[in-house]
Amino acid sequence: MQHNTGYYFKKSTIIPYLVLVPIIILSFSDMWAYDESWTYVNTIGNTPGELIAYSKYKIANHHVLNSLYFRWLQELGIKSIFFYRLLSLLTYFLYILFITKLLYREEEEYKPDYWGLAALYLWPYTIYFGQGRGYALAMVSLLMALYYMKTYLKSANQKHLLYFILAGSISSLSIFSFCFPFIAMMIILGLYRFMEIVKSPVRILIFALYLPVLYYVFDKGKVISEYDLNIIGADSLFKGGTLSSLISFMGLLDFVDHKYFMIFKIALTATLLPVLFIMIRRGKLYLEILVALVTIALLVVSHVLFGSQYPLFRGTAYILIMLYLSIVYTNRKGNIFVKAHLAVVSIVGVIYLGILISFMMQKNDNDVLNYVAEHGSNKILVEDVHPATNAYDIMYHDNKIDLVQCEDDAMDIFERNIDSVNFIVCKAETAAEYGIDKRFEPIYPVARFFECNKIFYMRKE
Repeated sequence: MQHNTGYYFKKSTIIPYLVLVPIIILSFSDMWAYDESWTYVNTIGNTPGELIAYSKYKIANHHVLNSLYFRWLQELGIKSIFFYRLLSLLTYFLYILFITKLLYREEEEYKPDYWGLAALYLWPYTIYFGQGRGYALAMVSLLMALYYMKTYLKSANQKHLLYFILAGSISSLSIFSFCFPFIAMMIILGLYRFMEIVKSPVRILIFALYLPVLYYVFDKGKVISEYDLNIIGADSLFKGGTLSSLISFMGLLDFVDHKYFMIFKIALTATLLPVLFIMIRRGKLYLEILVALVTIALLVVSHVLFGSQYPLFRGTAYILIMLYLSIVYTNRKGNIFVKAHLAVVSIVGVIYLGILISFMMQKNDNDVLNYVAEHGSNKILVEDVHPATNAYDIMYHDNKIDLVQCEDDAMDIFERNIDSVNFIVCKAETAAEYGIDKRFEPIYPVARFFECNKIFYMRKE
């Protein structure tokens, strides 16, 4: 039975709207995340054609659709970080819509599983709906493709096949690694409807629409591999590779102290294993699980044939969304083991959002540069190189602040500039080592995403 969009929003329950509150708070925060600010700084001075061609900005951080969006806002003179995140925020409503559509498509009389819904809205990927990156659009487009794939398998309507291809193309262009699950979907759909497709020139043409997208992703992926020496990847699928990184991603690796990460990782793994056993014992192979398995096979093929590294963490989160949709389908009768795992995912998600919001409430590089400008200075010495500092300078100070930024391996530059500045941002131990704490007074700690290890100092009168 077909329903209008309003029906699915009404059926979506209160959970996604409760989660929307912290996402909106994060969207309005004036604290740039590292990768957001990196994109902002690197898109400046590029034409749309140069961004599309990857002629200057040649690293994995360049999510082409998001970068084009950033460049458009820059051309409009937008000075609010919120608008650079607005596209991701808006996709959250599509996420609500298509998560709900998928749940009700699987079972028309679906009754909300609140732990399952909480897990689908609180898993760590949710943060990207409040950041100016390509991940939110990639995930939502992939879910749209999944929905229209299922719709086409039931209806054989050509328009649903077209929607499937268009959604998958957007997903692949948003984050290149998302081409793997979409190609997996195309393979599965092609096998299920092989004779129907090969006998229809129109359907073949619709499938062919993805070919230029695939070529573009492959071609620009080679550019990234050549120029991005710090690309996140591994040569293993299991230990230290894609599959183990997914548990680490869910356990908030690098975002919490190691002891808490280990607690989360153990709790997630211990509760997930019985769930996987239950799913195997029941013997129902959901389409999402099949997509995940074919995707993993494609990652192996790409690694073997082209030497591609296995993507890690958020870059392979499409495997997780396929798994957790299947887990939620499995939990229709409220199995205690499934509920336990979904509860762990939800609790970790709440903790994660709490940590994020707590960081948003602290002083950041924007506050530092405003303080420097208000005190009639235009020079500041910073112990590290962080794109957020540059982004604030460009956005709010017309790039007029003289930033002397020094990496850990360039402390000779740091030392030479101490006497020529009135303001310094550095670690407390660095201040003690160079006698800064004797000549400068601390103003306040400076926070960045998941890091608050530096202090803002001003020279004593």
